Amino acid sequence: MEGVVKIDDAERLLDNIRSALEANDPWQHGACVMLRPVEYTKGLELPPSVCDNPVPLAATQKPPAYSYQHELRIALISYGTWQVDGPPPDFIWERLPRKLDYARIATLRLATAP
Repeated sequence: MEGVVKIDDAERLLDNIRSALEANDPWQHGACVMLRPVEYTKGLELPPSVCDNPVPLAATQKPPAYSYQHELRIALISYGTWQVDGPPPDFIWERLPRKLDYARIATLRLATAP
């Protein structure tokens, strides 16, 4: 299934995600949650100044072939460490406390069996 979700209030979504982070989880506690536009520069040679902050860039890069999408990504930058907290989870799922009345499905395409 593929879909596009339209978020009318991105800051409110970020606030909801931040408030839902689990304080007892070392990978979520104090994590930085940010919304960044995707950079369609993956595979291209970039000037050194663009690479000064590699963490957000790694979370938001896609190949130039996808530049028609105009995508934003939510990135969670954790302060957990392997040495103290063990391996990080593959995914962090957050259950938001209420319905997202500021989000709606804009398009949806269901996959069909061949």
